[in-house]
Amino acid sequence: MAPGLEPLVLRHTQETPAGFLPDEVLGEAFYAATKESAIPGFDFGYLVATRAGMKVATVPYFLTDFKVNTMLEDGWLKRLLGNAGFRMACVGHPCAAFGQIDGEVTPDLMKAVYDYLKKYASVISVKGFPIDLLAPGFVRIVGFPVAVLYLHENFWCSMSASRRRNLQRKRKVSRAIQFEISKGLPQQHLEDIFKFYLTTCEKSSIDFAPLSKEYFISTSALSHYVLAYLNGKLVGFIQTICHNKAMVAGYIGLDQQHSREHGVYFSLVMRTIDFAIENKYEKIEMGETHYYFKKALGCKLEPNYVYFRHRHKLAHALMSVFSFLFEPSARELM
Repeated sequence: MAPGLEPLVLRHTQETPAGFLPDEVLGEAFYAATKESAIPGFDFGYLVATRAGMKVATVPYFLTDFKVNTMLEDGWLKRLLGNAGFRMACVGHPCAAFGQIDGEVTPDLMKAVYDYLKKYASVISVKGFPIDLLAPGFVRIVGFPVAVLYLHENFWCSMSASRRRNLQRKRKVSRAIQFEISKGLPQQHLEDIFKFYLTTCEKSSIDFAPLSKEYFISTSALSHYVLAYLNGKLVGFIQTICHNKAMVAGYIGLDQQHSREHGVYFSLVMRTIDFAIENKYEKIEMGETHYYFKKALGCKLEPNYVYFRHRHKLAHALMSVFSFLFEPSARELM
């Protein structure tokens, strides 16, 4: 704590504070909608920090049992580690690629947060923050970058001729697909949307806890869905959430039976971009996978870092030595 500053006081609450992250796409309404029933195996809370009675920051966090092999590529080490893991407290939100603290981040805030959370978990992590986060005692590792597409007038026309030809070929492959933009979750498609989401998760190399059906129900009012149909049958979706000229293209699900033949994934992404342009959004956050295609669209890969600290010094030193195992490989960034 800097000389002359009043000490911080932390107050815990499980209710999303009013006015939390008002300028963010994933702000108060999203955090309030995504609680334990929406993401099984996670406990959520907030630490409200005050100094001399004045609120200076609100820190969201979640508790979960973290499997060590979650972020590892398929291989012998992932199999060897099996179900080995630990209880983890993580600042941020499991569904948000970029972590957010509402207020001023200071070293004494991060120390107070660590001292509070270490009572409930052996490892305290800070997920999806920039390289210059003020977190003394934490080890920083490179996380998966987030693909962000910045939009502007005449977006498609501003691409190079070769890139436009390539994308036009992809559109031709999916010419049998019809699209619908739905405000909210279409109730008649809930079962298919959840099924497509789960099968898409199963193909991912990152083995993180899946969402429940309740997630899609509870976030319906916040969302627009880009829906893809083949011969009148739903074959894919992208959930989007929009605010302040920005869009988060959150979760995607595909009917694997038709996806490759008809280019469902590519056509959904391009229709989502069209939807954003039509509504004059200025950027789309497009997640942490399929970098090759997203870079071809013009996405910038925004750096992202994870910080961690084990409450036992020896275990912390050991984790620090092997922290490189949790960083994305060159293959995963392609």
